[in-house]
Amino acid sequence: LQSSGRPHLLVVGLGRLGESLLVQAAAEWRTVRASRQDAQRVMAGAAGNNRPLGVHRTDNCASAWYSLGMPGSQVLDVARGTAATWYAATYGQGAYRSTDDGATWRMVNEGLDDDRVYAIAVQPTNPSILLLSTHDHGVYRSTDAGTSWERRPAGDVDETNTVTFDPSDGNIAFLGTYA
Repeated sequence: LQSSGRPHLLVVGLGRLGESLLVQAAAEWRTVRASRQDAQRVMAGAAGNNRPLGVHRTDNCASAWYSLGMPGSQVLDVARGTAATWYAATYGQGAYRSTDDGATWRMVNEGLDDDRVYAIAVQPTNPSILLLSTHDHGVYRSTDAGTSWERRPAGDVDETNTVTFDPSDGNIAFLGTYA
């Protein structure tokens, strides 16, 4: 999907989960999550060329984007919880939560031993259950919508780069590593 307002912007869909990649001038890749309730609203975590770019949102399918703050953060992933709740995974600042559709963000790192968070996932059947993957300490789980985290066993793997739930069975999670 080419943005009519910004011809150098390209949004590419990657399947039924609503996940996409946003390419800007072929120089920066950003993780994008589409709202399940509204296909027009998309939230993007932005980090490019080691520059912290924060979180951005479009309400008109990428015709126009605006910043939602966290400009000092390299946001590697975003995930939607409930209707107005979003989570952000940052490299160097841990996890954040917004309960007002991205207007404000609050750090939620209680129990995390690693502030280099690569990915965050919300269980499809229970939005209070989250998983996140970290640089050196594997996977963490929250059962209270991100208020606190507990490290979970992931075999011999410490460095993880992605995590997601099976959309048809929230009891199954998939973990990606560099190994």
